Amino acid sequence: MQCEMCGKVVEKGLVKAEVEGVVMNLCSGCASYGKIIKEKAKPAPARTTSRYTAPRGPEKVEFVDVHFGTMFKAKREQMKMRQKDMARFLNEKESLIHQLESGHIKPSQKLLEKLQSKIGMDFMREMEVKEYKQEKSNDKGFNLGDFIKK
Repeated sequence: MQCEMCGKVVEKGLVKAEVEGVVMNLCSGCASYGKIIKEKAKPAPARTTSRYTAPRGPEKVEFVDVHFGTMFKAKREQMKMRQKDMARFLNEKESLIHQLESGHIKPSQKLLEKLQSKIGMDFMREMEVKEYKQEKSNDKGFNLGDFIKK
């Protein structure tokens, strides 16, 4: 190995030292120009164990009900409130209530939580998503070459 400062070839005895902010491998003579860094003992590698994981079943995904606007409007009317009253009750803008009911916007997670706590209605639905496995078929279908005229 070679000293990174003077270029002297040394078989053993290179020391890590910091000289003017740069960490270098130096011979014992050049190491005196900097601060010698003692190497810490490397920790033993963590033992890895293999664990059996059961195959996952269908994943459940939550989403806002597609009929959110009509359900929200029906609940507001059931509570005998106008849009203005509902907005004041929820501490939101009247225009937001109108846009929610007409379906122009979807509610945020924070607003959904507020609606559930204030009016006691849950607008979230759950759906199972199954894994899709593509099966191999003998039909190769079309490729780019099929469309190019020869």
